[in-house]
Amino acid sequence: MKDKTKKELTDELAHLRRLYAHRKAGAAQIRAALWAMNSSEDIGTFLKTFFEVTQELCPALVACSATILNDKQDAGTTYWFTKQTIKKFSIDRESLAGSPVERSWRHREIVYRPDLRHQDPYGELALFGSSSTVRCILDVPYENGTLAVNSSQPNAFSTDDIEMLQEISSLLSEAFKRIEDIQTLADKEVQLRESQKIEALGQLAAGIAHNFNNALLVIMGNVDLTLYTASDEQRLLLQEANRSAQRAADIVDQLMVYAHHGKPTAREPVDIYKVAEEVINICRNTFDRKITISLEANSQLTTLGHAGDLQQMLLNLCYQRPRCPRRGRPRNTRAAHSPGQS
Repeated sequence: MKDKTKKELTDELAHLRRLYAHRKAGAAQIRAALWAMNSSEDIGTFLKTFFEVTQELCPALVACSATILNDKQDAGTTYWFTKQTIKKFSIDRESLAGSPVERSWRHREIVYRPDLRHQDPYGELALFGSSSTVRCILDVPYENGTLAVNSSQPNAFSTDDIEMLQEISSLLSEAFKRIEDIQTLADKEVQLRESQKIEALGQLAAGIAHNFNNALLVIMGNVDLTLYTASDEQRLLLQEANRSAQRAADIVDQLMVYAHHGKPTAREPVDIYKVAEEVINICRNTFDRKITISLEANSQLTTLGHAGDLQQMLLNLCYQRPRCPRRGRPRNTRAAHSPGQS
């Protein structure tokens, strides 16, 4: 073997220094592109930078791609960059099964096909088509998928190139972890804003409930006093007014619970028949007189719950019926209760 001259050694050393400096500068560009990513859709910008840096080191580079895989769906998306254009296409479960991408990602191993014309274990030449110049492919795994480079020359990638791609893949994993952290932070910010909105609504509800409760105390107090001197006919009307005021007080209690200034009341036995009778009386006094209202129910029906909630539900049901279109025949509204339900 012929010994190298001093000039040859000097030139080789200078070349290695330039190569090292270029790779260091390229790594800085790639790192900057990765850290500029805010979502997986930004990977196109990274691929453009990655392609430009890698092509200077490997002029025969034809394309590069990044595949993002979803383990839960067993599918993914590939971003393919070549000739200043980027293409995005989905990979379904059938296409992914048995592919070099799946092997590289699932087993966390490098899948290198140095010369497809000599050995094509995955039938990739047929997939690329006869016009394709791709001859050498290298897949390197990262946390969320694989990073691949394609060359028109056989045995295009050296051990140093593979090591560099592994370093970039590690950076890509970190970039995706950062994207996940950004998304988690954004979700928490949304939750915080919603929490602040609910808190503001709670304070508003508490203020309304407090003022409304003061007005109800005056109304109910005056009604109670008037009951002592009222006639029998007036007494019935005043008792109905008192019950309505009590229902309004129950609504205030619900507002206070919503505003976190009160505690939910425990469920208690509720006489369904009695509540239904009260609803019927309210409806008879407020609905059109042409509407006939009757109650068909077992007078022994009870349940566990809140009488105010049940009354509100029945009132809503009854209030909706008069709005339904007439069809020239009587309309019935029925509510069924099964034993054991609450």
